[in-house]
Amino acid sequence: MNHSSSNYKSWRVVNAYGVVPKVGSTIQGIRRVETGMKWVHHVGLDGVVEVSLEDAIRGVLEVVRKDGIFIGLSSGAVYYAYKEAVEKNLIDDGDYILIMPDIGFKYVEQLMKYSYLVSTG
Repeated sequence: MNHSSSNYKSWRVVNAYGVVPKVGSTIQGIRRVETGMKWVHHVGLDGVVEVSLEDAIRGVLEVVRKDGIFIGLSSGAVYYAYKEAVEKNLIDDGDYILIMPDIGFKYVEQLMKYSYLVSTG
């Protein structure tokens, strides 16, 4: 089956969402769409969710506490965006795949700067 990217949305059976840092926030490993990510325009995203660094850290902490998996900051942003979309009924019931591209060990020093979130969640 050969499909060009221009009609990608017409034949796919899944929805795809992107996650970006909120304006004024920086999350290592991800950046805002308007910074020139050329590929994003070929995918045909159904939406883009903005997440603050603090929310990304909350996502990391929740996954660590719940599942024992030490995910990284961009993965925490992905999880937080997914959870928020579910809570706000922005996405329907179904199966979801969350792509979590990093681990938390390389962010320990940065996470320690937000120790107040570690103690409060």
